[in-house]
Order: sequence, then C-alpha cells, then structure tokens
Amino acid sequence: MITSYPVDVLLEILACLNLSDTLSFLSVCSAFRDLRDNRILWITVLQRTQLTRPLACPVGTNLAHLDLHALQHIAYRTYRLEKNWNCDRPPIAGLVKTLTFENRVSAVKTIPGTSLIVIIKRLGGGQRNLNIICHDIETGKSAQILVCLIHRIARFDGYGRHLIAMLQYKAYGRDDQKYSLAVLEITYSQGETPCINMIYQRPLPAQQGYCAELFITADHVGFSSEHGTQITVINMTTDCSFKIPVNTPDNIRPFRSRSVKSSDLIRFPPLLSLSSEERAIHVYSEDPLNYDHWNDGDILRIHLERIAQVPRSKRANTSLNPLTPYDDHLFWSPIGLHILTCATFQYASPKHVVIEVQYWPRANPGSPLLVGQPVNLQLTGTTRGRTWSPSGAYAVIRREVTDDSGQYQRVFMLLHFVADPDPAIHSRDLDLPGIIDTRRVSWLAIEERCGVIYLVLGRTQNSPEWYVVAVPYA
Repeated sequence: MITSYPVDVLLEILACLNLSDTLSFLSVCSAFRDLRDNRILWITVLQRTQLTRPLACPVGTNLAHLDLHALQHIAYRTYRLEKNWNCDRPPIAGLVKTLTFENRVSAVKTIPGTSLIVIIKRLGGGQRNLNIICHDIETGKSAQILVCLIHRIARFDGYGRHLIAMLQYKAYGRDDQKYSLAVLEITYSQGETPCINMIYQRPLPAQQGYCAELFITADHVGFSSEHGTQITVINMTTDCSFKIPVNTPDNIRPFRSRSVKSSDLIRFPPLLSLSSEERAIHVYSEDPLNYDHWNDGDILRIHLERIAQVPRSKRANTSLNPLTPYDDHLFWSPIGLHILTCATFQYASPKHVVIEVQYWPRANPGSPLLVGQPVNLQLTGTTRGRTWSPSGAYAVIRREVTDDSGQYQRVFMLLHFVADPDPAIHSRDLDLPGIIDTRRVSWLAIEERCGVIYLVLGRTQNSPEWYVVAVPYA
C-alpha cells in the first residue's frame, strides 16, 4: 500500500506532480492529508508552479520566509484562480467596485499581486498636466502626484516597490527645456497607505525626447533614439550613462515606433527591426547591465543575435503602431513573446479585418531564446483595446464584430497563453456585469494574481463622469 510508504518517498512522488495533482493527492486519505503540515513540500510545489504561471502573491515574494499557513493560502488561492480563469465563461465571483472621476482617465495599470492600481488622469480647467494616482481598491487609500504630459512610459515591479519611468514633455517653453526623463517610485505594504515620490529626473535635449522606446530595471533606466539607432542607459544612483549603437544585421533598419518591453527575467529589452519583407526580433549576446567597469559617456559595442521573425502579409496593411503612449502591441514576458496585429485586406469585398495574435514560447525559463515557430490565433473584427497580464499568461481584448444585420457588437475575450507541455493560445468569451455599457469602455487592465479585470468607462452626454470599474472573476 502506498499509504505505508515513508514520508520521504511520498515527498519525492509529490515533487513530480503539478499543483492541481498535488492538492488532489493530499485529499485522498488522512495519511496523505498529514503531509499538508510539511512546510518544505509547499515551498517546493510553489517554486515549481511559478516557472509556468504566476502565484497569487505580490511579485518578488520570498517563499522561504513565509510560514506554513501563508504558503498553504498561496497554493489554494493560485489553484482557485487558475480553475476560474479556465472556465468556458469565467464567472463574476464577487462585488463589483467603482471609482468616479470628473476628468478624463487616460490609462489604468495594475501592481501585480496587490489590490493597488495606478490611474493616469488628466486635470480639468484646460491644464496641460497629468495626475498619477495610486489607489487601493480594497481599502480606499490612495496617494497622488502631479506630472507633465507623458510621451512614453515603462514600469518595473519589485517586492513592495513599483517604479514608473516617464518621458515627459511640456506643451510650452523652449525646445531644449520641453523634454525630461523622470522616475516615480511607489512603495506599499499590506493595509497601509501607498506612498509615491519622484526619485529621479533628468532634462533631455529635444532630439532625445523623440525616443522610440523606454525601459526600466531596479537600478537603470534607458531609452532608444528616435530612429532606433542608439540606446542610452542611465544608472539612477550615480547618474552616469553609456550608449550602445544598434547595428542590426542584414541592413535591416530598427523599427521606429516600438521595441519590445523588458521583463523581470530578461533585464535588457530585445529589439524589433523592420525590412520591406519581414519584422525581426534581436537580442544582445551579452547583458549590457552586467558591465561593472564603464565610465560616464562610454560607448559599448555588443553583438546582436536574431531570435525570431514576424512575416508580413503582402495582401494586407498591417498595423503595429500603439494607439496611445500606454499601449503595448508587442510584449516580452517571462513566458515568451506576444504580438497583436490588425491586418486590413484591401482587395476583399467587403473590406476584411483580421486580428492576429502570435505567441513565441521561450526555449527555457529565463532564457531570451525562443522556439522556432510561433503559435497563431486569428479573430475577425477590429480591436478597440487590449491588455497583457504582467506574466504574459493572459490577455484581455475588446473587439468589434458585425452581426448578420450589419450591427456592431462588442465582444470581450480572455486569451490564455500556455507554454507547457504544448504551446497554445486558448480564447474564451468574457461576460461583463449587465450594468456596464460596453460602448463606453475605453481601457482595459487585468490583475491575474487577484483575479480582477479593470475597465475605464468614458463619459457620455447623459453621464459626464469617468468611471474605473473593478470586476472580480476569482
């Protein structure tokens, strides 16, 4: 009988199971249920689980520092979240909460594993500045700061610390004083009021203000030049910087509008380049941030390696450009590379629009190398909004389709990106509360670790307010 096996042998068996199978195993009989009091078992199971999916806890949580009860809570919470997200139609699982604002809400971002959201809001009265608010949707506590208009934005998540890098510009004044690079730091702990401060600011010449992309890590912030031919990296502690020329192979010019975001596992962002026939993804053969002995103003020359290419349709006009500075059509996540494109086939009658989602899984966790062929998902209609989860495991898109009567319908879908064992993209329809007017939805955000989707509702003639709505699905 397996129940008579030594504890060490049972733990070795459990080490080969996934989270769902482990929980089922522990519920078979009282002898197995006793294993639930083994703290090392839960650490092992959760460490293996987080290689393929996010855990129901803040980013950077050190599992080895948690007690038995906290580890069990994370395990069962993660299991319930995964089960609910994987329903054919994920059910709404709690109270819908709403925030009301008088002025335009431009974007909402989540802080993974918390009930905190970052709201970017315009000021009224014809003012040209923005208000950035960090709000706890559970406690109602918030902090805010005033900033200039934002040209580009990037974020970094650490334990109890969220960084926001911004390329700002003023709508008035001399050209050499219009642009600046700024970094905000949001610090938080459970139940306490979040704190938001400006920790770094640097003026930029006009030619650097028109940058193609921006990225940030725990200690560095950087941006690429307007045409993507050079990357500038700044150490926020010392204020020293170095530059990296971008010499892409095969005479492919760097794509002007977007490069690919960095993630918590790959510190330095890959680059997207463009030719007349294809788009290609390149990574540096070495991580520039590993260089310890460089001086202010140094130029580092590092070889680029191609890791993937994105074919272009010759029969369609394909758009990769973001709608706003806060959008991401390309997303580099801990599980791979995600790209969303909209292709308009001009010669079809009537004009045919296809949304294509492509996903390249990573060859190994933490590696910049991708598998050879992407997974594709094609949807008809036009996309009016999208959001990637920070882990890359999920995305929510809003698309518009035409029914048989010629009327537009707005459909919300949850996409699930699976890396193991077989790469795949699963799509599910997402139900919204009946009180939400889907025509007003202007922005989406997803917090997969807490099971919440956030919607921004724009104003109408009958309702002049803006709303941020939190819909719990787990």
